[in-house]
Amino acid sequence: MKAFGTIKREEWRSDGSWFGIIEMPAGSYASFLNKLGEVTKGSGEAKIIK
Repeated sequence: MKAFGTIKREEWRSDGSWFGIIEMPAGSYASFLNKLGEVTKGSGEAKIIK
């Protein structure tokens, strides 16, 4: 995930999941979603925050 932008915040949760806030260029978002889906086998979740 580091390759897509700057990790502003990250934490490992008690259930073993990873939570992170990543600042990235808007043009990288589609590639990021593809990679997230690949790595998590479709169980990843992403949303845009402002």
